[in-house]
Amino acid sequence: MREVSAGDDAADARWFPLDAIPQLGFDHNRIVNDAIECIKREKS
Repeated sequence: MREVSAGDDAADARWFPLDAIPQLGFDHNRIVNDAIECIKREKS
């Protein structure tokens, strides 16, 4: 797994399982969920 580090606009950065993504800022949860659904559709 690649290492991840927070930038100057983030206090923390970590990897999370797709079924345990925490509440994110702004509309980022929607963006992540849309991406997951898109990947699922492409795999089927």
